[in-house]
Amino acid sequence: MVIIALTPDGYDRVMTRLKSGEEFVKTYRNICPHNKREDCKCPFYKNILVNGEIVRIIEGETIKVHNLKKLMENLK
Repeated sequence: MVIIALTPDGYDRVMTRLKSGEEFVKTYRNICPHNKREDCKCPFYKNILVNGEIVRIIEGETIKVHNLKKLMENLK
């Protein structure tokens, strides 16, 4: 089982962009060293909005993305 979590700030940034109409938000697999996005060829995952929740597409499979703070609170 794979669990994906973003920091609360990261989660909110991705959610805001998706709710504003962006088709997907990239999450880079590594740190992108490129200054210009158009020059970037770094591998990334797509985060999309499905039924009001963020999911990440990894190798054709969608996996729910959690808010790390809320996830940790639920594990207590």
